[in-house]
Amino acid sequence: MLSPRSPVTVTVSAVASVRAQTNRDWELLIVDDNDPDSPHGRQTALMVERLSAEEPRVRYLQHEENRGACAARNTGIAQARGDFLAFLDDDCAPDPDWLDALDRALAGLPGAVGAGGLPGQRQGAPGRAQSGRFTR
Repeated sequence: MLSPRSPVTVTVSAVASVRAQTNRDWELLIVDDNDPDSPHGRQTALMVERLSAEEPRVRYLQHEENRGACAARNTGIAQARGDFLAFLDDDCAPDPDWLDALDRALAGLPGAVGAGGLPGQRQGAPGRAQSGRFTR
């Protein structure tokens, strides 16, 4: 799920990184929380319209007004069709195995309700999922 706030060229890179995933079982919800009448809002709508024509797994959801990041994520959660959710900022481009790594992390932690993935470097190897156990 992606909520664009950055320039359209940055958002296009994030979308391209999802389309390049080795795990092909995904849908991408782009939740636009920009004012639809703003230049950025219009640019995002045109970009996503073009991407949706090329890739039917890309869906565009637009708020009528800016409601904030939490509302954008909640809109995406309500519309998601998959078994798992992965949140991606519009200025992030994860490695092609990001979704596979998250899937493996969750599968290896029975009872887990979350796993985190890093597209860059931090404590683990570059581009590898960092997993943790979250309980209810």
